[in-house]
Amino acid sequence: MKRSIVPAAVLLACTALVLADEDFDPEPIIQGRQAGLRDIGAAFKAVGDELKASSPSLASIRYNARQIEELAKQQPFWFPAGSGPESEIDTQAKPEIWKSGGEFKAAQDAMSEHARKLVQVAAGSDVGAIRAQWRELGGTCKSCHDRFREEED
Repeated sequence: MKRSIVPAAVLLACTALVLADEDFDPEPIIQGRQAGLRDIGAAFKAVGDELKASSPSLASIRYNARQIEELAKQQPFWFPAGSGPESEIDTQAKPEIWKSGGEFKAAQDAMSEHARKLVQVAAGSDVGAIRAQWRELGGTCKSCHDRFREEED
C-alpha cells in the first residue's frame, strides 16, 4: 500500500505563505503537521509489523523507511512561529517546542539522522541490523515525544 506525502507538500506550500505573511491562519499548518506525523507513525508501525513477521518483506521495510526519511526531512517546516499555543488550536505540541528551539531542532535532526540510517541498513538484508536501527529510531521518537508532546487525553 502506497502512502501519499501530499499533505506534507501542501504543508510546505502553506509554510511559504506563512513566511510571506505574518497574519495567517495556522490551522492548515497544524493539520499538515499532524498528517505528516501520523504518516511517520504509520510507516514506523509498518516496519515494526514486518519485523514481527516470520518472513519480513524487505521491499515493504525499504519503502516505509524511505517514507519516514522523506517526511523527517520536512519536519523543520512543520512548527513555524504562530502555530503553537498562541494559535489557540488544541494540539499535543508542547509550548517548549517554540521556547527551546535549539533542543527541538536537535531532536528533529537526530530523528532525521536515525531515519537516514534506517534507509541505509534496510538496503541490505540483515533483519537483525534493521531491527536494531528501527529500535534506535523509535527511541529517538520517544525521547522527543516525552519532551515535546502532551499526553493524549
